[in-house]
Amino acid sequence: MSHPLATFLTSIILPSVGKPGATTFDLTDLRKHNAIEHDISLTRHDFAQGDNYTLQPDMLQALLKDTGDGPATAKSFAKSRIRRTKESQLAGVPKLSLNLIIVSIFNLGSALLVLGPSGISKEDLTIFFKEERSPLDLPLKRHLTLFNYFWQGIRVGWHNYIHTG
Repeated sequence: MSHPLATFLTSIILPSVGKPGATTFDLTDLRKHNAIEHDISLTRHDFAQGDNYTLQPDMLQALLKDTGDGPATAKSFAKSRIRRTKESQLAGVPKLSLNLIIVSIFNLGSALLVLGPSGISKEDLTIFFKEERSPLDLPLKRHLTLFNYFWQGIRVGWHNYIHTG
């Protein structure tokens, strides 16, 4: 990961999950609701539904189904986000703030950045969600940059809000 990307992500995450004046955070801090963890997750229940931490196999299957015959892409992630937004609205879950909409889009962009910018195979996506680990050999051969992070997030946002067809 490039230094600018690491600095940028830390500057966003730390104020959201850390205690005032903190210079570090733990992975469990990322579970703080409405910080990085948010409603309209593609594989977890919403906060109002109780357990919003545990992978829901039926939700993972819906995510995989949204990919069609190919890999998960920015377009299929957007399709899944649109579906989950409708499901959450029907369940009476409040709309996400603009900040959390951006976080949710860039979370998916991050998955593309790390697991496969041109698409993530269903097998790799399943390993990522079920085993909560990267299915790829580390260290990655590609360099994770701030530009590419924004590019992947913009791609998901484009398909989610502008080019929904």
